[in-house]
Amino acid sequence: MRLACLALVVLPMLATPAVARQESFSADYEACRARSDGPMEADACLSEELTRQEAAMEQALQAAMRVAEDAQKPILVESQQAWLTYREKWCGAKGAVTGSGRSVYHLSCMVRTTMERRRALAAFDEP
Repeated sequence: MRLACLALVVLPMLATPAVARQESFSADYEACRARSDGPMEADACLSEELTRQEAAMEQALQAAMRVAEDAQKPILVESQQAWLTYREKWCGAKGAVTGSGRSVYHLSCMVRTTMERRRALAAFDEP
């Protein structure tokens, strides 16, 4: 029963390439997902994707710091620290589901919110 419930949650997430592309998941993630054969493999794919997305977010933060005015830089650093705390709390809440799907919920949230933050940082110098 738990496995059937998990399949209802995980399979749509893993089997919808259009959603993955829209969300800017990496090609490496999509390849990993295509090879995955169950929840443990899905977790591994999401963990690897989180590492990639965090690296991209860090690059976007460094780019924002380069264009930020001196007065903005400490505020930008503080906002990033606050955002990291927010992400942990938000995704902790999303992952606080009962059953074996909790890590997929948590990791998926971590990846998606990290992608959103990367996009926000990339647009830092836009009005």
